[in-house]
Amino acid sequence: MSGKFSLLLISVLFVFSFIQCKNVDDKKKAQPKAEAKTNNLPPLPDQVYSQLYEECDFIDYIFFDLPFSLSQNEKPSIQQNVLFIGREGLSELPHGCKAMARKFFKIKGIIVLEADVFMDGKCNYFVFYKDGKAAYLNKMNQAGINFYNNLIEQAAKMNPGNSQ
Repeated sequence: MSGKFSLLLISVLFVFSFIQCKNVDDKKKAQPKAEAKTNNLPPLPDQVYSQLYEECDFIDYIFFDLPFSLSQNEKPSIQQNVLFIGREGLSELPHGCKAMARKFFKIKGIIVLEADVFMDGKCNYFVFYKDGKAAYLNKMNQAGINFYNNLIEQAAKMNPGNSQ
């Protein structure tokens, strides 16, 4: 009886270990891309910027540390959101920056572009991904900084014990 119990206990522990390892792997997949691969990227081309402004009909955000997600489907809000993207690129990235969100730009239900949103005191920029690879790097303008600061303040009010 003791041998069967030991075998059962080891089997259960193995299953829990496997589940825990899988959860860690899933969290790693959801984390932003490494910043080392983003140096020397060009800014978003004018054609892509215009396409987002004119044709994007849905924006989704997945925040890494905030207790909510955000979607926008009204044209004026989407266009305002696109305007948060500064037209200039960055020559060098600040060190130690962490993405706060992944942003998905959709046109007619298809994700046409993704971006990691970097926003804190010294990091205010977007890294855009095309086909899963870092492709463009743009500064965030002041309106974007204000928007994301407001989101952080709202999140702090929702969860006062866990402010950024």
